[in-house]
Amino acid sequence: YIFGYKSILRNIAMRIGGNYTSFNSNTRVNPQQPRSNFSNTDIQFRLGYEWRRSLSAKWMWFYGLDGTIVNNSNKSKSTQNFTINGMQVPVDNITTGSSKGYGGGPLIGLQWNISKRISLFAEARAYSIYTEERIEVKWENVTDELKQRFPNSFDERNNVDYFNVFNISLPLDVFVVFNF
Repeated sequence: YIFGYKSILRNIAMRIGGNYTSFNSNTRVNPQQPRSNFSNTDIQFRLGYEWRRSLSAKWMWFYGLDGTIVNNSNKSKSTQNFTINGMQVPVDNITTGSSKGYGGGPLIGLQWNISKRISLFAEARAYSIYTEERIEVKWENVTDELKQRFPNSFDERNNVDYFNVFNISLPLDVFVVFNF
């Protein structure tokens, strides 16, 4: 998580963390083709507890449980050209998606206390997240002639799916901790 905070009382810590990422792209395959647009926003939040155990004066390990909430939304728009009677007819395909999920799971980690104020740690997590995903596909600027010439090419749909995701995060990232 990009942002994290721990409130430590003796050997127990309450954990709060969050992520926010946003991405936009505007691409063109070649100068004769229209642009394609894509945007994505991802928000994640976690809340949990960890129990801390000393290994030595500078080293400790911890284990705990997190609850998590995730929210993702994306949208893509691409223009496709169809040829009718020698003329290019641009048609827009718009796909929007969103997913919301909640879950959680166990964690385990190792921490090195470099000084009283600075530490490094890495942790592994295993989260199970129940997710609802919505996808909508629609078309714009489709003429009746295009629908007749290319049947079933412009079907619109709106789907809702439910599934469970099991995600294991290995302790590959090292985090810097500043103690206040």
